[in-house]
Amino acid sequence: MIVYKYIQDDYVLTIKEFDSWNYNFGIVFSGPLKNSRVLKPEVKLLAAYEKSHPRIYIEDVQGNGYYSGLQGKGIGTLLFNTALQVFNSKYNQDTEVYGELSTIDDPEELGEAKRCEIIRENFWRSFGFCIINGGRLGKIITAKLGNLRIKNSNELIEDVFPRFIEIEKFNIYKL
Repeated sequence: MIVYKYIQDDYVLTIKEFDSWNYNFGIVFSGPLKNSRVLKPEVKLLAAYEKSHPRIYIEDVQGNGYYSGLQGKGIGTLLFNTALQVFNSKYNQDTEVYGELSTIDDPEELGEAKRCEIIRENFWRSFGFCIINGGRLGKIITAKLGNLRIKNSNELIEDVFPRFIEIEKFNIYKL
């Protein structure tokens, strides 16, 4: 397994490449996040390249849901910016990238649930995804890799950690 890490202060961004039947790589951000309702917060994104089609399946960002206290801090942006760099380095620009939007951990109150849905959809659209009805969970994100864009901003997570880090700045470990 190959692991890429970017460490700054007490924050760690890790990319793990592995060959399992479920996923080819995962990206995990961890650190002492203010206002988190979780003792040791970790936010992650998993992805799989489906050779038979070929296409990339991404799982919705996990760990920064409504009740975590981590929504809207830029962690999802950091994770997908990183994933997009990995995709661009490995796959053809015509490769389909898709996933299902999860409402797990959304609030039950209808107004707040709708607000979360709008935030989630706007997040994925901001990278260039189209959102269509369908799938097991109700909505699917889809785009050609070449139509997706990195969101490079000067905004920081917790006033410390950047939302975009070039892959070249990661340290590589072989396990």
